[in-house]
Amino acid sequence: MGRVLMLGLALLLALEGIAAFSPPLQLTSFVGIQHASCLRTRVPHTAGCRRLSMQAQPAGKLDAAIKDVKERPAVAGGDAAALLVFAAIGRANHGSDDGSVLLTALPFALSWFLLAPVLGAYKPARTLNQAVTGILPAWAISVPLGCVLRGAINGRMPAAPFWVVALVATGVLLGGWR
Repeated sequence: MGRVLMLGLALLLALEGIAAFSPPLQLTSFVGIQHASCLRTRVPHTAGCRRLSMQAQPAGKLDAAIKDVKERPAVAGGDAAALLVFAAIGRANHGSDDGSVLLTALPFALSWFLLAPVLGAYKPARTLNQAVTGILPAWAISVPLGCVLRGAINGRMPAAPFWVVALVATGVLLGGWR
């Protein structure tokens, strides 16, 4: 029951963060099903049409966020590397032999890659300042969410100093490499 509560709190934290830093999401909505020639000529669709195609409106922020990540795979790879370095340094400093670096980084990577695209961390930056400040909303929400997820996985919440170290270290690593 405790893990369910922690996962519920993690989900609530993620939703609060998205609501705070992001305009409402618009999912793709289908305008209608029409014959391909009806679409090209803008002639009303008739019942006699045999071949059908779907015409969709743009999905807005969600599609734009996914597009930003797809257009910048090196940035996503660099972020993944930064989170792996964070986990590796933490494991080395504490002499952890149980588990793997990937499993240690998983809660932070999961929260980062779920929230960062929606919160604008992958929008193209024109200056160094934009590159660093563009990640702040995603960083401020995904790292605490990663701590909550880590706590849910381990069955206990990390101590307060870990939260501070996680925020500072991931901020330096994610912002520093960009």
